[in-house]
Amino acid sequence: MNSAHRHANALELAQILNQEFAKRPLNYLARDTGSEHNHLGVVQTISEIAKDPQLIANDIIRPIEGATEDSGEFTIDSPIKIQSEDKVRPRPAPRLGQHSIEILQEMGYKLADILLLAHEGVIEVEQVKE
Repeated sequence: MNSAHRHANALELAQILNQEFAKRPLNYLARDTGSEHNHLGVVQTISEIAKDPQLIANDIIRPIEGATEDSGEFTIDSPIKIQSEDKVRPRPAPRLGQHSIEILQEMGYKLADILLLAHEGVIEVEQVKE
């Protein structure tokens, strides 16, 4: 049997196997395939990954600063670790327009010009604190 023969019915076989796999829970399939020294790799959904106990225990998945466990606000932690330095806990991304005024002022724009750009819809800004 050559490679062409092996691949000739691969699509049909995959469809048959998918139908059979869908009939059983994952733990049944993992137990069943593991007994034959087969390799099994689980492809998790995003929500399953966020709750994976091994990923959480190893600080690979970490809650975002200010999030509760129930909120589902997790991120993948940075793999970079610096000896004798504490890692900063992941924070949420800035809101749209959160830093617009500050950054544009650092670039030399006057507040009145920034507010005009915002009024014309060119940029987004958060409400100006008086």
